[in-house]
Amino acid sequence: MQVMRYFCPRLINEDGKYQSNMILKVSGKKIIGLSREYPTSTDDKYDVVFPSDSIVLPGFIDCHVHLALDGIDFNQSLGRWQDDSLWVPKVKQQLKDTLKCGIVAVRDGSDKAAIGLKAKKLMVAKPVIISCGKAIYQKGRYGTFLGHGITNINKLKQVINDLAAAGINQVKVVASGIVSFNQYGKVGGPQFDLDFFKEIVNEAHRKGLRVMTHASGAEAVETAVEAGVDSIEHGFFVKKDTLRKMSQRGIVWVPTVIAAGGRLNFNRPAENRDVIEKTVNEHLERISWAKDAGVTIAVGTDAGAPGVPHGKSFVKELRYLSQAGLTNEELIKAASETGAAVLEINQLGSLAEGKSASFIVTRDNNGGIVGMAENISDVYHQGRRIS
Repeated sequence: MQVMRYFCPRLINEDGKYQSNMILKVSGKKIIGLSREYPTSTDDKYDVVFPSDSIVLPGFIDCHVHLALDGIDFNQSLGRWQDDSLWVPKVKQQLKDTLKCGIVAVRDGSDKAAIGLKAKKLMVAKPVIISCGKAIYQKGRYGTFLGHGITNINKLKQVINDLAAAGINQVKVVASGIVSFNQYGKVGGPQFDLDFFKEIVNEAHRKGLRVMTHASGAEAVETAVEAGVDSIEHGFFVKKDTLRKMSQRGIVWVPTVIAAGGRLNFNRPAENRDVIEKTVNEHLERISWAKDAGVTIAVGTDAGAPGVPHGKSFVKELRYLSQAGLTNEELIKAASETGAAVLEINQLGSLAEGKSASFIVTRDNNGGIVGMAENISDVYHQGRRIS
């Protein structure tokens, strides 16, 4: 198999540290070597020589998307679900848009039609997809478009068995309603008591499946943490004490700030701009608390939600996390290595021998990782140049 040698004037790995004059050797889909050279010229020794101001980074990972939704019109998205001729081309385009933004893997946070699970089989250049299939929520509460509504704990084992048999990678649990964007601080209440929630988590873990949990509001997040979930998604209005527990127990937080912030440029008459701005600022403060408490933070956008388009929302989430106080090095790690760990994809997250040849070529405009994410020139995924 042909070996490709890429000369990288500068390379930043998952630790956020610059390395200069690096040679990336690729065979097929894999990296087979990474070393430093000090060439006197860049002639036939290399197959590809990136420009002198280029920077090579590991591919990004978006830990929270909804491929079944388009970020524009919720009802139109739902209307496509039962017709393959409608949803397939839409999702294919969203996957292409995602990959062009340097995102080489996504975790789909469920939908009732399991579009995110079906998308794994689409024949298109696409990010790696980790799917939850259909979510578990309390019947009669928020989550009807996301999956299985349950009320009887005796049916829980069968629901999770069916999800596992369908080929899901992780379990999604809806632990609360959503944040209000017209009444500050209001959140749809918790959906499961602690005992029921523990049964969900324990059953998923018995199947070897991690649990990602939609939870906002202090009580719902606290209950999810006490139940032993693996990640908290959104987490609006989480308490400091809960963040400390998350740090101690290794529970990852995917804050999805853009899920609220994206609505600022998405005109919805029923929503109050001042409330949205206050909610976003409050969330950024809590992310700062989380950083200080040592909580592991991963990058997720909730792409597909209103005002959150697939792909290009990733850089906006990075910008929010930067505003919350994450350093350039912390952002790079959150967007790569941590994301790979959350998605359980050992082949992604860093550039090293044996890893997937999935990387980004960008330029440094003194804007740190946010500026780099805005100036991507090339994306390579599994050894193939995408753009």
